[in-house]
Amino acid sequence: MSNKDTGWSPRVCWLEGLRNLRSGGLRTILLVTGLSLLFAAAATLDGKAVSDVAERAREYQQRGGYVLIVRARLTADDTAASLNAADCHALNSSPGVIASGVVSGLGRTSLTGAPSAPLSIFETTPEGFRALTGVAAVGAPPTNTAEQLLAVSRLVADEYGLEFGRRITTTGSVSGVVSDVVEPRSTSATRSILNFTKPTNEGEACWIETDPASYDAWLATASAAFDTTDAVAYSQRFADAGSSFTRYNPSRDLRDRQTRTLPVVVGVIGALITSFGLWMRRSVVGMYRAMSLPLQTVIWIQAAEVFMSIWLAFLLAVSWSALILAIAGEPTWPVLAFAFRSSSGAVAVCGLGSLIGIFLLTRGSVMDQLKDR
Repeated sequence: MSNKDTGWSPRVCWLEGLRNLRSGGLRTILLVTGLSLLFAAAATLDGKAVSDVAERAREYQQRGGYVLIVRARLTADDTAASLNAADCHALNSSPGVIASGVVSGLGRTSLTGAPSAPLSIFETTPEGFRALTGVAAVGAPPTNTAEQLLAVSRLVADEYGLEFGRRITTTGSVSGVVSDVVEPRSTSATRSILNFTKPTNEGEACWIETDPASYDAWLATASAAFDTTDAVAYSQRFADAGSSFTRYNPSRDLRDRQTRTLPVVVGVIGALITSFGLWMRRSVVGMYRAMSLPLQTVIWIQAAEVFMSIWLAFLLAVSWSALILAIAGEPTWPVLAFAFRSSSGAVAVCGLGSLIGIFLLTRGSVMDQLKDR
């Protein structure tokens, strides 16, 4: 959009705006710094909110939020039936399954040589151990070793001072060396000993951990993977009586976070700041118009000055917010992506609002604009 009467092309208008910006001195520094602090605040606060959602999602998953249990229904005499262990372990090769293995309760026991309340003892395969505890086993199932590898819950380890490599014996038939100290996802296993075993033909329950996206589908279909019509699948969250462990929806939490509208608020504040700066220098607009420059040329010059200020502030804000999030220990790519999107949204709103301010402030009488110089 060039002006044939003056020869002021858009390029010349942008260069004029750049000269105005450079000659602004302290005014330019204050404007750019103020805008960058606003944009950085939007990016950092929203990035921290997203990081909190991600942390809650990780905690939910670690507590067993995406673990389901498949058991056979009780028989007519109320005894627990068994499942085909091969069916359980075959699920490890299925899409969306992180680990699937057998976990069987062996009753109650206690440590020999130490007064203790009864401890629960479970027999588990490595895959079942992963689903039950959320961590992979340090030790491997025994083959021809003389010592059985055992894992103990954190509560038992702290109570009796058990460490890795410590040999323990129980009043039952189980004894061996501590290979893991874990925090089981089930309240029935908070005081427990986990006995590693090789895959067997049958098992009491199949513990299956899935990725978040596949959980609902597996909850609905997992029981059909077993060769018995009596299998039933249910969520581990509701396996413990009286548990208040309800489902967490990270997508909803992300959508409803309080900082989601922050970019709009910050952008409006930034637009008001730039518009106020233009109003304080409205005599410059009058000077350009007194030189018989067309209104569209004046708008180009003002827009160039404002948009370059916003662009510089955006670059500073991205750097500052990334540094702050890194110092706070939140430098994951999803968090940085949301922070960048928030600052970009604030910049877009600020730019649009500033453009509206330019259109409004370049109107009016030339004489009134010159009197305010």
